Amino acid sequence: MNDLTILNIEDVLSILHQYELWRSDERIFITIREIITPHKEIKFIAVPNLIIKESTEKYFGCGSTK
Repeated sequence: MNDLTILNIEDVLSILHQYELWRSDERIFITIREIITPHKEIKFIAVPNLIIKESTEKYFGCGSTK
């Protein structure tokens, strides 16, 4: 018997979408994680990133669309 499991139930597989926002003298990158693992309720997570660090979690967003 060949029981090959690619993803475990707790695994999260996602596609990353990268956006860049130019505002005044700064650039902010926004990464959208599109969750494609079928058993997860949240489908999209937006994470703003500055050039040198990721923002705090209070600026993260979750939703059902990009």
